[in-house]
Amino acid sequence: MDIQMHEHRRNDHDTRYIECKPWSDFVLEKQASEIYTKTIFKDIQIEIDAAITKCMSKSLDTVGDVQYFEIKDFRQPCTSFFKVQYSKQEDGLSISCSCKRFEQFGILCRHIFYVLRYDDITEFPRRYVHRRWMRDVVSVGSNHSNIRFDEIGRNSEIDKVYREIVVANEYVVNRLVGDLDELCRYRDHIKSYIDKADEVMVAAPPPSRKERFADIGGNLEKSDSMIRVPIKIRTKGCGVQKRIKSNREIAIRKSSKIQKSCRVCGGKGHNSRTCKDKVSSNAIGSSNAM
Repeated sequence: MDIQMHEHRRNDHDTRYIECKPWSDFVLEKQASEIYTKTIFKDIQIEIDAAITKCMSKSLDTVGDVQYFEIKDFRQPCTSFFKVQYSKQEDGLSISCSCKRFEQFGILCRHIFYVLRYDDITEFPRRYVHRRWMRDVVSVGSNHSNIRFDEIGRNSEIDKVYREIVVANEYVVNRLVGDLDELCRYRDHIKSYIDKADEVMVAAPPPSRKERFADIGGNLEKSDSMIRVPIKIRTKGCGVQKRIKSNREIAIRKSSKIQKSCRVCGGKGHNSRTCKDKVSSNAIGSSNAM
């Protein structure tokens, strides 16, 4: 978990503070660098570069408000032309490609970027931006377990101010990390607000485990209902819950028991019914009677 958290923080830091160099003068490339994370933007940048250098339109047909493009991709010479369907609507652009890259990976393909550049589109179509690839999909303070997110998530103004504080704090620390004196002054400046914060608001106790699960499940109303543990009932055919004992265990158990003596011969290991002396005496008596 520590390795994953460190990797997440490193990638998040690189996304916010390391600026990617543009490969072209395409306006959508600049906007994409401000929307997507650094890793996803690299894939977008490859597609935009291929749209400029590796693609060409063969034909254009217009049916009503819909335009149909046939795009030749020189990186895939063995395939047929890719068909792009493009139209402008009141709520934004509607565009799709026969390669289905957006449906499969969630990012626009080079053929769509070729059409957008051909039509001189100057605003990135937000309809085709998945939330999971955006810079602000994860809160900048999600790795700090002491932050009271229960109140932050319910107020958009608090959430906005909180994000600005965290981003500004990390920016200042990264800028002053090489100057120990300035870094100590900034630390003292932050610590001076600790006593003031304690005076303004008393820290609320952390929520209990039951309250956290209720918040996750969306059940915030308290209930007096008691849930009891169900009674276990053995159903027919479930088998015997005992393991099979070995012959050695059976012999040890029998040897530990007190064996009764036979009433006829006084021996052990049998009773008067199965006693050999009694059986032989009965056989002798019957032969004499005959």
